[in-house]
Amino acid sequence: MKKNTKAIPKNQIESAIKLHQSGQLIQTERLCRQLLRKYPNTPIIISLLGASLQAQGESKKALQCFNKVLRLEPNNAEVHYNRAVILQSQHLSKDALQGYEKAIEINPEYAPAYLNIGMQYKILDQPNKSIINFKKAIEINHNYLEAHINLGNVLKEQGNFPQAIENYSSAIRINPNSSHSYNNLGATLHKIGELKKANINFNKAIEINPDYVNAHFNLGLLHLLQGDFKNGWKEYEYRYRKTNYTYPAKLDISKPKWDGSSLKEKTLLIYHEQGLGDTIQFSRYISDINRNNGSIIFIIQDTLADLYRHRDSGWDQYIDQIISTNEHIPDYDFHISLMSLPYILNIDVNHISNQ
Repeated sequence: MKKNTKAIPKNQIESAIKLHQSGQLIQTERLCRQLLRKYPNTPIIISLLGASLQAQGESKKALQCFNKVLRLEPNNAEVHYNRAVILQSQHLSKDALQGYEKAIEINPEYAPAYLNIGMQYKILDQPNKSIINFKKAIEINHNYLEAHINLGNVLKEQGNFPQAIENYSSAIRINPNSSHSYNNLGATLHKIGELKKANINFNKAIEINPDYVNAHFNLGLLHLLQGDFKNGWKEYEYRYRKTNYTYPAKLDISKPKWDGSSLKEKTLLIYHEQGLGDTIQFSRYISDINRNNGSIIFIIQDTLADLYRHRDSGWDQYIDQIISTNEHIPDYDFHISLMSLPYILNIDVNHISNQ
């Protein structure tokens, strides 16, 4: 395959680049296709077409464009990088690494390639290689926000809290509006017992991004640790919005979550959420629910079901039906996690002390 021998006007290339940079992806795609009909095999236009398709989620078509460019220009570092990004999104770690490494071989100062290599090694559970590459990205670009944050994350996971704090602090100096940096710094300060400073950073993250789920959740855990149950249980409710939160497999979440309203002639389904210890600890709050002639069903771990059903356990005073996780779930009107009862019931430190 040969490059186009007809010179494409510079102003038309600039127009395509400006469209892409302004986020007008469909217009970029349309212009690139028009230009390629007149100037086929023009690497820069094929590359722009690929980038616009990639940004639109058309990964397969974008990959075809990048492969075509590399047949015309094998030493195009940017295209090797863009191609590797797609392979990374397809969980092809080995192929993605090869693409990033090729980009670096061509251009040893390609900081984003080092960043993504570091992220791939993190996925592959090779933190030391991640650190090397994140540091190389920072060496090339001292103000590389994402590299500082990711380096801080790996160092925190390794227990190197002072250096993690240093990198998060650097990230904040680079971008004072980086909510992720404040949240991660807060989490690290929490780890080393600097609770007041952690509180300040979680709140700063939320001030920047009021819908930042992880910051709310982390702040909730901190409040609970400090004995501030009112705010702690409230913030802890953000766990429902975490991407890794899972409801019981058979739960019909289209039914409403209980908000503490009257259970008169209604059925409330309570389900366990975490480990056995949490179930035992939090099930005490079921006795505080005003059933008001309603009924309560409790989904519990298999290993605890017989214990809670035992006639001497006393749970039959508060629970109408106990079922294990593998059993059929009867019909119900509301559902609630066992771990949310303290929030719904306004449980405070005095209530816990009296139990």
